[in-house]
Amino acid sequence: MTNVISFSGGKDSTAMVLKLIELKEPIHSIVWFDTERDFPEILEHISEFRKKIKVPFIRIRHWAGFDFLEHRYGTAHKSGGWCTAAKRDCCNKYMRLVLKDSPDAVECIGFTTDELSRAKRLSKP
Repeated sequence: MTNVISFSGGKDSTAMVLKLIELKEPIHSIVWFDTERDFPEILEHISEFRKKIKVPFIRIRHWAGFDFLEHRYGTAHKSGGWCTAAKRDCCNKYMRLVLKDSPDAVECIGFTTDELSRAKRLSKP
């Protein structure tokens, strides 16, 4: 099994990558979805983190960009909407490509214990 890490640049995904490296877990790649809306501090952290981690780091984004999508569909609702679907679809497309060569790949998404109810909800079929 090899891991594909979903990386936001936040504390949860950063801690997850560091823990997987500490445990010597196999990492296929680290995937960052670029919304073009991240805070400058997050972008700086991602840039520095990327330099230190010896793992392929993949930047993906929607082909049209979020500015275009917002112009077309309006401001996204804070609970999701078109922006969630755009991110999901781009990430799923990348995972389909990975699975062609690494059928045992697993996508890893970091979250804190206070988000356990969200994880349970998402894991229901």
